[in-house]
Amino acid sequence: MIQAGYPPKMLQEIMGHASITTTLDLYGHLYPGEMDRYADRLNEAAGMTDAAKMRPDDTGNGIYPGGSTR
Repeated sequence: MIQAGYPPKMLQEIMGHASITTTLDLYGHLYPGEMDRYADRLNEAAGMTDAAKMRPDDTGNGIYPGGSTR
């Protein structure tokens, strides 16, 4: 699967690992040169998720994206 170009997150789901850490610990060495790119992408995605959860919309009405008032 790795040689076919499957990204680590997809491999995690296929293998049934609860954490991407488990997948990367077991198979990370098979992604030479790719791990920094994947780590950067995961870090960026985590940062965007945290920001979206903490920041209200721009209207200042206290309603968060998706209509929730939390």
